[in-house]
Amino acid sequence: MATCTVQFKISRFQPPTIDPPRWDDFSIMVTDTMSILDGLEQIRTGLDASLAFRHSCHHSSCGTCAIRINGEARLACTTRIRSIGTDPIVLKPLDHLPRIADLVVDMAPFFEPIESAWPYAHAEGADSPTTTPVMRLAQCIECGCCVSACAAMDETDVFIGPAAIAAAQRQMAIAPVQVDDLRLAVAGPDGVPACRRHFACNRVCPTRVDPGTAITRLRQSFDQ
Repeated sequence: MATCTVQFKISRFQPPTIDPPRWDDFSIMVTDTMSILDGLEQIRTGLDASLAFRHSCHHSSCGTCAIRINGEARLACTTRIRSIGTDPIVLKPLDHLPRIADLVVDMAPFFEPIESAWPYAHAEGADSPTTTPVMRLAQCIECGCCVSACAAMDETDVFIGPAAIAAAQRQMAIAPVQVDDLRLAVAGPDGVPACRRHFACNRVCPTRVDPGTAITRLRQSFDQ
């Protein structure tokens, strides 16, 4: 198996020891099959045990390893190092989410617009919420890539984001009893009207659930 040396250029931030942020460079030996996550694990085990990044998988199912790779939000576990084609490979945390340390961000703001607006699914005809969690957008692994890539979130800090709106669109389709509440939750200035239709969310979504398309369908339903 062919090997070569690749340099990772990683944005570091670990208050109070690394603050303000800085860039650290790491050179590692890689093979054709290694992922970005494999490279990060090699750095942490062999070069710098303090490097902070989040992961729970190697198979595109959990989404926790999402970071920006050369500026694009992607899953580290399924992105092959040799497919990037640049040296160095520049790694930064996701945009639009509070940074905790190095490549780790706080995902609470990602989930809050979803969970605060519709925390539980309602059974048909029920007068009160059940204990059944809401079914979110089909196949969404809640990685945050769409939020990181969203151009509208560069323009305003009130947009609830593509994941939350797409989740509402999905829930409206499967739970008619919730339609009015969900419509109210996403129809305000921080919801559907704030979307700029850049469709960057579709381009970076690792499981191709296309949240931008879901938002478009929701916008069309408002116009009817």
